[in-house]
Amino acid sequence: MAAAPPESSVLSLLSGINPRLAVKELEVVPSARFQRLYNVKVAEGPSLLLALPPPAVIRLLRSERSTLGSEAAVLKWLSSVSREKKPCSGSGAKESMSKPAGVALGSEATEDLLTGYLPLLVRHESISGTLPVEYTLVRPTRGTPISSLPKPPSFSERRALDFQTGQLLRRIASQVSPTRKFGIAADVLSVPPSAVHQPPRRFEGNLSDSKGAESWRVAFHSLMESVLRDGEDLTIMLNYKNVRHQFARFAHLLDAVKEARLVVVDAGEDSNTLVHRSCEVGKKSSTPAEEFKAVPLSKLARVPRKRQDLMGKRRPDYRIVIQDDINEKGDQTITDGLPGKQIELTGLRQWSNCIFGDPLIASIFSKTPLPSEDFWRGFDKPLPGQDTTSPNIIDDRENAHIRILLYECYHALVALVGEYYRPQNDSSKKELAARKHLSSVLAQLEELDDMGRQRRRRPSGEMSPAKRPRSGQESEDDSES
Repeated sequence: MAAAPPESSVLSLLSGINPRLAVKELEVVPSARFQRLYNVKVAEGPSLLLALPPPAVIRLLRSERSTLGSEAAVLKWLSSVSREKKPCSGSGAKESMSKPAGVALGSEATEDLLTGYLPLLVRHESISGTLPVEYTLVRPTRGTPISSLPKPPSFSERRALDFQTGQLLRRIASQVSPTRKFGIAADVLSVPPSAVHQPPRRFEGNLSDSKGAESWRVAFHSLMESVLRDGEDLTIMLNYKNVRHQFARFAHLLDAVKEARLVVVDAGEDSNTLVHRSCEVGKKSSTPAEEFKAVPLSKLARVPRKRQDLMGKRRPDYRIVIQDDINEKGDQTITDGLPGKQIELTGLRQWSNCIFGDPLIASIFSKTPLPSEDFWRGFDKPLPGQDTTSPNIIDDRENAHIRILLYECYHALVALVGEYYRPQNDSSKKELAARKHLSSVLAQLEELDDMGRQRRRRPSGEMSPAKRPRSGQESEDDSES
């Protein structure tokens, strides 16, 4: 979506970063968001990934700014989590985001929980001046986005990827805010404003001064108001009053989220999920894909297939359990693909859309269809080194389905308003789909009372209490007759 600057200007920027960097080839890479990405092949060493901010002509929502700084801060913080587990080394301790306090307060994870999935941050700079510039240079993890694969994943590959995606989201959510505060990563990790904005200032919300919020209710309210104000800025026709009303009714349920967990909002999206295919035959593997291959289909528990199932009288249960099934005869395993063929999730293309809050705000939980059984099995399976009795990463599961409806409302608003900010040939179709989704979610919320219980529907012949005559009036009418 973002127009690429001339190759000469990118090469000039790279030369300024490191004059000894011998660039062999510069390749434009599709971006999951609005950054301009380049695969930089160098004469010596592995390739690098250069990220530049979107051009000034592209209008961004409040939540879409400072993405480069946010990504750099998140990568620096996550790498510091594993470094602090090891003996003290050098200048890393001087960085505010690398203080041992951040690890002691926030990390439930083991040393290698995310190491294999993280790109290595080489450099991030935001330089003001006559020609302000901001960039991030990383050494990416291997892999290709699912959406860019020459051949789409097969049925068995998709099942394996769903399981691994669930595991990756659990790994990410096992990281807790270093300050225990909620909000977008730019606020919590104190990302300075980008130099490319004139004057440099933060746009995302009102939590930058406080470096996040003390509660998830306040943080999510800031997110919701941010996109609503984006819509109001362009006078987009929306039922703002109803959206705010529904949030006010159910905001108290957000207080049940006690841990500010790391969420990469677009983790699990095909455009942002990196995978690697291998065709090694007869080789043992310890990857999640190999672990998943041995699980027969009949041993996977079922989850609700329809979104309305989450709103039923039965308490929605997001746990995926392994059922005890002695009779395994006839089970179909996921090895129905090519012999020895494996697919492995290797990481994410971008880590720029991060929030500290409820893991369920990730967009994958608001998609249609709902996440698969295999995804939930991976998401709920304890990670290596984690105690099976450790606290669940989802707070208040009983009301989780209502929180998801609020998050669906937010994602629908972001999609709808975004089409007005960046109109394209198919914007009308996408806008209509977002409006329908928003209307559906608001209708589902309206069917609940303020405590989240299903409203009792009157039988078709029953008169409304407002129209029903009082008992005294009925007796008077009878006496007159």
